[in-house]
Amino acid sequence: MKKIILIGLAISLSGCVTPVTQMINNKFSDIVPTKPQATGIWTTSVGPGLSTIKLNEDGNGILCEDTSGNITSNKIKYSNGQLYSQNGMVLKVIALNQEVLEAKTTLSAFNIDMVYKKDSDLKAASLKCAKEI
Repeated sequence: MKKIILIGLAISLSGCVTPVTQMINNKFSDIVPTKPQATGIWTTSVGPGLSTIKLNEDGNGILCEDTSGNITSNKIKYSNGQLYSQNGMVLKVIALNQEVLEAKTTLSAFNIDMVYKKDSDLKAASLKCAKEI
């Protein structure tokens, strides 16, 4: 009976894209950035932390996340409507303009929608990410 449950669980999860899958299939080095529709700095809150994205005209940028004072800063590349992070995470860009960067990603088999708002002066960013960017 346990084997049947485990096989059923494995089959049901086999189609899921998880952060682990993204990291194992990390294609960051192969991505050629393209010019995005908008450039700038946007910030959003994610759970107990803040996330800030800086995107440059050449499609390169920085993703800085601060969770309870712990900073994670990664290079990002924009290409074909997606943001690729050096850690393997992929954000599908839903909307991108000077005011809003809306993206979707998968965390623990759940799709997460994130709406980043314009933050050119870094007032909404964490203090540590403001220094990092």
